Amino acid sequence: MCIRIFKNALSFNPESSRPDILAAVAECDENIVGVAGASADCETMWQIGVDVVPAYQGLGIGKALVGTLTKAVLNEGIVPYYSAAVSHLHSRRLALSLGYWPAWIHVYAREL
Repeated sequence: MCIRIFKNALSFNPESSRPDILAAVAECDENIVGVAGASADCETMWQIGVDVVPAYQGLGIGKALVGTLTKAVLNEGIVPYYSAAVSHLHSRRLALSLGYWPAWIHVYAREL
């Protein structure tokens, strides 16, 4: 169940080329309601991802998790970055509210 719900936060694969390094967890009534994870995408930058259970979205849990994890990554002397699809306005707003800014864009190609 956790893999489906928190797939943006953690890879759940210890053999990944981008291993999970840090995580922050939010609980309510002994249930995990949100997770943010940082993966080591390279030696100098770790990507932060977050997932919050739908019933708990919009309560500031994602912002608290990403903010906590951002500080932890910075304390490690690593540059955190947060990736969100251009169309995912809520996720982009969360990142902007914590001081992240647009730095690059992914462009994908498909066979015609």
